[in-house]
Amino acid sequence: MRPSTTEPAATSCAAHLLAAAVLASSSFAPTASAQFTVAPVPQAAGSSRYTHAALSSDGSMAVLATDTSPVRLTRWNSATNALVELAAPAPNIGLFANKIADNGNISGGWYQLASPFVRRGALWLPDGTLSIGPFGGSGSFGEPVASSTSGSPLFITDFNQTALFEWPLGGGAIPHGRPAGTAFVIARDGNAFGSACVFDAITNTLGRRAYRWTAANGFAEIPLPDGATASRAVAISDDGSRVIGVFTHGSGEDGFLWSTATGVVPMRLPAGGTVDTLAASGDASIVAVRMQGSSGPASFVWTLFDGAMTSAAFATSRGFNPTGSIEFLDFNANGRIALARVGAQSVLLRNLGRTQCGLTGDCFAAHATPGCNTPSCCESVCAADFYCCAFIWDVFCVESAEAICRTGLTCADPRRLAEGIPASFDIDTALDPTASTEASCVDGDVHAVWCVYRAQNYGAVLIGLCTDATDGPVTLSAFNSCGDKIACVETGDGSCGFSGPELGFDVQQGNDYLIRISAVKGRVSGTITATPINICGAIAASCATPHTNIGCSEEACCVSVCAFDPLCCISMWDASCAATARAICYVAGDLDYSGHVDAGDLAGLLSNWGLTGNTDIDGNGTTGPEDLAELLSNWG
Repeated sequence: MRPSTTEPAATSCAAHLLAAAVLASSSFAPTASAQFTVAPVPQAAGSSRYTHAALSSDGSMAVLATDTSPVRLTRWNSATNALVELAAPAPNIGLFANKIADNGNISGGWYQLASPFVRRGALWLPDGTLSIGPFGGSGSFGEPVASSTSGSPLFITDFNQTALFEWPLGGGAIPHGRPAGTAFVIARDGNAFGSACVFDAITNTLGRRAYRWTAANGFAEIPLPDGATASRAVAISDDGSRVIGVFTHGSGEDGFLWSTATGVVPMRLPAGGTVDTLAASGDASIVAVRMQGSSGPASFVWTLFDGAMTSAAFATSRGFNPTGSIEFLDFNANGRIALARVGAQSVLLRNLGRTQCGLTGDCFAAHATPGCNTPSCCESVCAADFYCCAFIWDVFCVESAEAICRTGLTCADPRRLAEGIPASFDIDTALDPTASTEASCVDGDVHAVWCVYRAQNYGAVLIGLCTDATDGPVTLSAFNSCGDKIACVETGDGSCGFSGPELGFDVQQGNDYLIRISAVKGRVSGTITATPINICGAIAASCATPHTNIGCSEEACCVSVCAFDPLCCISMWDASCAATARAICYVAGDLDYSGHVDAGDLAGLLSNWGLTGNTDIDGNGTTGPEDLAELLSNWG
């Protein structure tokens, strides 16, 4: 994702940086304790430093802007360490590149001329030539361009800034309009897949506001935090779910992160200054910040793990102690690679750590602090759910850790099947190097993978396997715990798209069940599925009446009763189950247990007036006025 500038001046120092492979450096060698490498970026001839830069997500290419007049853009191939200058109108008074795609396309940027005074969207092709944006015109403010990291589509505004457009490579601009009640829009950044972007909109009455657009849901305003009077967007995460921006408040400006999970999270940058530039990692967990204050510019790094700190303090916390000043220009997709300027020299720092990872707390147990004690697991979980490293390592973080970090090679280390993590459903017994002897259906299925499934229902579950490679028949086994097998089946290989191996067994909601997958002759790989078969709601028998079946007709009531007494969903819905249902599932006055208090219940109460029975709602021994009042208060 790209940084934003507060003004379209040619000298603005902002950049977007994606992952890069680097060469070894002797002049900027890391200390022995550092877990990263440092490499200098070669300087373009005639320039003294780079004002901003962007790297491709695979680290193969970079584009950098010089501090010369006119500004020049140069592309760096990290494999060859060669620089190639890119075409640009001359003399330009402004030149900016937002991103560079993995194939070398600089997917989004702009140039500005003095005569005629015009600023236009632009795209640089792999051969270095310039492709001009689809809109013409002249004026004091042109058309910012934001784009996906793949290079297409780009997001752009028309010259008069009246609408947001998609600009697919090789195609015409596709209009999306602007939010209701706004007069102008300014494109800022697009996500990695081209399915979402962020932009600023000038409202008719409220001033500047940050917005997000998604292909699925259209326009949505990013809410202002308390005390803020205006906001602007800066960047959107690669998956489109998180937004980085700036809001204005009484004492200056502050940065913020927004997501549907957290709402607006202020960065709490030093008060009294204005934010010059922001540039965020692809997962929006680390942000490079330049601020302007009363004593001049200052450089900070904000992370979900540490909050705001000076760039020098951040560098030191990562084990890098540069001589002279340091400013971080941007971070890659997961925050592990950064472009920094040490003095005038631009350097690439690779394999940066995250300080909350590796400190305290078992990754497989919930705790009140963020992060956990195994760095690799912690970083993988936080890349999928940054909440876990920002706030608290809760039960959802534990579930993610069990899905991402478990090996699945033994019964004691099964991988959890987690709906939000598709990779947790992928299996391959070729990863199991050691033959095992767990009880199974047949002999010979000695290499296996293990999963753990948490039942979402009372009833049964059908475990399926879509195989894309197998050396022979497949066995599926289910266990209550290691060594306690409850079901097993040997079946055909079942290639994907055809009827595959299946194993069904009874489950209780909330319980964990171990699943073993193996091939009789060696290897099986594919995708596992888990399909619940509900008892609750599946039969016609009333929950309020005893019967010989398990479960009952009202699903929510059935689940509540079985949580209190599992035998009601395992053995029989007896009088005790019915009594529990009547006590916890129905409101006072629902005398016929229909789920509603209506005329039938009123008639029943009146016919039993002065007598006892279930019409005696208040339990005083007689059906009377108090019972009628209770019934009427729950009518409907």
